[in-house]
Amino acid sequence: MNLVGQELGQYRIVEKVGQGRLATVYRAYQRSLDRWVALKVLETAQVSNAAFLMRFHREARQRVKLRHPHILSVYHHEVRDGYAFLIMDYADGGSLGSRLAGQPMPWHAAAALALPVARALAYAHSQGVTHCNVKPHNILLARGDWPLLSDFGMGRLEHTGRMASVASEPVDALAYRSPEQAQAIECDRRSDIYSLGVVLYQMVTGRRPFDAATSLEIVQQHVSRMPEPPTQHNPELPAMAEAVILRALAKNPGARYQSMEEMVNALQVALTQTSAGTRDPTYTPMVARHITCLRCGAVVNLLGRYCPKCGATLRSTDLLRPAAAEGEGSKTPEATGPRFVLENGSQIVFPPKAELAIGRADALNEEYPDIDLGPQHGAARGVSRLHARLYHRGDAWVIQDAGSTNGTFLNGRRVAGGEETLLREGDRIRCGQLSMTYRAK
Repeated sequence: MNLVGQELGQYRIVEKVGQGRLATVYRAYQRSLDRWVALKVLETAQVSNAAFLMRFHREARQRVKLRHPHILSVYHHEVRDGYAFLIMDYADGGSLGSRLAGQPMPWHAAAALALPVARALAYAHSQGVTHCNVKPHNILLARGDWPLLSDFGMGRLEHTGRMASVASEPVDALAYRSPEQAQAIECDRRSDIYSLGVVLYQMVTGRRPFDAATSLEIVQQHVSRMPEPPTQHNPELPAMAEAVILRALAKNPGARYQSMEEMVNALQVALTQTSAGTRDPTYTPMVARHITCLRCGAVVNLLGRYCPKCGATLRSTDLLRPAAAEGEGSKTPEATGPRFVLENGSQIVFPPKAELAIGRADALNEEYPDIDLGPQHGAARGVSRLHARLYHRGDAWVIQDAGSTNGTFLNGRRVAGGEETLLREGDRIRCGQLSMTYRAK
């Protein structure tokens, strides 16, 4: 299937950027919003299968609800002209798979990329979503240090929760599958832990823990062969980092970390270790507590030094800082890039995505905006759960009201429904009664 040069509705397909067994990914131009997107087009043979199409709609609806700074945004899905496809954010930095060149990555560099992915998986698991297909080519790079996890649900669509005959599976795909997946046992979140362990092993050693010439051989290795210690291939790897990876690669799911949050915590602890294996004197034990993110001002309860609202990595001293009281804020003069500056001085840096939702998180209704104003007393100030949208166009951002109850205002003027307004440096945005200033740099 090659759709380059063709149009699907309002999308003009320009180039092919990826190919899998189930779908082909294209870069496409969306005329209505003047932006580039990625289209994941399913193979036409699958579209004629009514049961498969029903599952596609169900998975796509669930996937659109996943909102996290390190999960690739899926805007919506369509079935048109005999094709079923997802419309997604376009990440032009390639994938982690293209970065891995057979050489070990330094532990700190590998962990800095793996931790956001692990946190994205922890968030997805909290929403009842298991990835089932974690591998380097499904970890895209919006920029060099900002990974975006993609392809949620594709593994389940392909196998309906269970592995088909492994004889038809390519070795490169099976290299990241858990033992239970390889044995046609239904997977759960611990399979994602195993797969992330395989990715981490490859990052720090330059090779996968299991490899073979045939699908059957690699399945047998996943099920019965113990991986070689990572330090055998990278002697500079800290002992604690090796322990984290080997626990994630346990054959028995019950011997692995039992939640992704637990693995995130272990990774963060390992990251504080020096190459000699000694403890970082600035390390503070990670326990659940309310803290204030110094970048965006969000009051969050988290394990580890990470803000799930804006993606900031927090320092040990930040973990000891109590949550800000009413009227207090945290100023971050070092913040750069497109962002909102609130009246209390806190700043919300835009995640590197082409489309962002502004609102306030609501777990009950599964609303998780990219820019969460809830911690800024958004509910009391009239911010809707889904209040406004931002679209990236070239070097500029466009704001649009999303049908909010109390309105979106730009420099004192209410943005009409359906109106798209260009943001300029210093513009004043008000969502309900919550005011912010836009800074482009």
